Amino acid sequence: MGYIDPKFPGVFQFNCYQAAVFTNPIPKFWDPMVSVDLTNIGVGNIYIDNWLDTMLYTRDKKMWGYDKMYIRPRDHFYIGVHARNTRHLPYNVEVTIGTEFKESADLIVEKDLIAY
Repeated sequence: MGYIDPKFPGVFQFNCYQAAVFTNPIPKFWDPMVSVDLTNIGVGNIYIDNWLDTMLYTRDKKMWGYDKMYIRPRDHFYIGVHARNTRHLPYNVEVTIGTEFKESADLIVEKDLIAY
């Protein structure tokens, strides 16, 4: 037997399980762009942190000069982790994809960050 929960008036519950609510959180843009952020957090050792470089690369494997880029939702990119003076270094790198979802025409200020 089902009932309507007073906390969620629009959602019908059945056997104490709340029904799934399907939404489309992705706005419909003509030319959408998704943000990619690369952060080298570091391991806390100043020498190791100086010897390790992280870099974003475009889909054409060209070096990207920033730690942030905007790509199309079905596009791809590469991440480079480069170690100097040694082959084995510990690293702590964070990649965040999709914190911003914008129309490409709205990226006037960040125009240099769009990876074509």
